[in-house]
Amino acid sequence: MERPVVVRPSAAQVKRSAACQQGFSLAELMIVISILAVLAAIGVPAYRSMVAEQKVRTVAASLHSALLLARSEAIKLNRTVILRPGDGEEWSEGWLIADPVSPNDDSRALHRDRLNSTVIISSAVDSVAFRAAGRLATAGGAAFELEAVSDPEKKRCVSIGLDGRPTTVKGGC
Repeated sequence: MERPVVVRPSAAQVKRSAACQQGFSLAELMIVISILAVLAAIGVPAYRSMVAEQKVRTVAASLHSALLLARSEAIKLNRTVILRPGDGEEWSEGWLIADPVSPNDDSRALHRDRLNSTVIISSAVDSVAFRAAGRLATAGGAAFELEAVSDPEKKRCVSIGLDGRPTTVKGGC
């Protein structure tokens, strides 16, 4: 019976096959992970700040458009139209444009916005009333300060002049 012939690879062949292997060593993998951790530590706070700014900006734009809608409805219907907090107390929960025919019936609201509590809205006014001409019914105007819960530095101010036109500016009121 013949013995099988065992062919052993030469040193050059072993070296060549090791160079062709693919993958990472443990040291290379640990270096990449540590670089990613440093980049994440730098990027996450900037991302949170950007998200807080965007939340405030979105709520300010929604409030601004609701004020414009209430004003235009007052002009269109030739009646006083009221914008007030949706739950009757807190602007931060949302708001509604009451039907001028039955202002106390929330089910007949012309428009309603509900918000989550990621933005705090503070204002000295309980409601905003627009006359048929589109002007404010109260003297002195009205202002709303919006502030992010997660980052109190991110603020916007939505104010209404006596002419009834809302304006939005970055920063506090």
